[in-house]
Amino acid sequence: MAIIRDWIEPGTMVISDCRGAYRHLGTLGYTHQTINHSIHFIDPDTGAHTNTIEGTWHQVKVFLGQSNPGDE
Repeated sequence: MAIIRDWIEPGTMVISDCRGAYRHLGTLGYTHQTINHSIHFIDPDTGAHTNTIEGTWHQVKVFLGQSNPGDE
């Protein structure tokens, strides 16, 4: 949480998976939406998803040589 508080302004919308470590984001001043990937990848009610950041991190890993082609 210290990294989030150091780098992300309170009031920012944070969309994450349902990992327990993120459960208090709302109490720290962030707008927090979650995606339960075992149920869906885009929340049908809010439209929230992590697809953009997942794709970005994949491309960064490929660029840095830390990902094999076809890794999800």
